Amino acid sequence: MRIEYGRYVITSNGTQYVLNEKVAQDEDGNDLLDKDGEFKYKSMVFYYRKMEQLLEMLLQRTVRQSDVTSLPEYIDLFGKTKEEIRELIEGEDIQSYFKQVLV
Repeated sequence: MRIEYGRYVITSNGTQYVLNEKVAQDEDGNDLLDKDGEFKYKSMVFYYRKMEQLLEMLLQRTVRQSDVTSLPEYIDLFGKTKEEIRELIEGEDIQSYFKQVLV
């Protein structure tokens, strides 16, 4: 499994889910890729036993790293981020109960 969301990549090693962060970009902000088209450098953020835990952390990190300055902006960003993650999940072959964390 490999799901990309902005600067993050969700992977799985069969027993746990891994939240990776892309850390290498060129001067124009483009991802640096290796000869196979894979992202060259990733930094593991954390391992999670449950997809729900990973998605909650992804949502929190995305909102915390934003530059919102008001509660209405925070609420808008939170809702937008949840919807984007939901759309990513719906496009992947993931068991339907994983979606429940975003309800």
